[in-house]
Amino acid sequence: MNKLLFVLPMMFLGCSKPDPQMVYIEKRRHHDNIYPTLVVTSPANGTCIPMNTPFTVKADATDNVKILDVGFIVNYPNPYSPYLIPSQQAFDYEFPYEATFVTPNQPCNIVIIVFAEDYNQQTQRNLYLKCQ
Repeated sequence: MNKLLFVLPMMFLGCSKPDPQMVYIEKRRHHDNIYPTLVVTSPANGTCIPMNTPFTVKADATDNVKILDVGFIVNYPNPYSPYLIPSQQAFDYEFPYEATFVTPNQPCNIVIIVFAEDYNQQTQRNLYLKCQ
């Protein structure tokens, strides 16, 4: 199955989502007050992944109206800063929701923020992985 999947560096995020004006207009049409449900199905929290290795994050998301997108934000450590910085982001618009990333070539802790959006709300889950 072919599907549209955006994986872009953070500097290009402005191009990775639909026009905000159109999303705002679409959101105003719906008066949904129920948050989407979101479960990260793979990998398990705390999983250790070898350095410089591709890995796929998978999530299940449902909503009483419609899931607009499921987003994945990967935070790797910055060697010049003690803080994690966003380094990659992906959006998936079709089920199954998934994105593939590559671990850095140094040992580190990785934080992945997975979120699901409907017309009015967003549900978020954090996934913590180790790279060794």
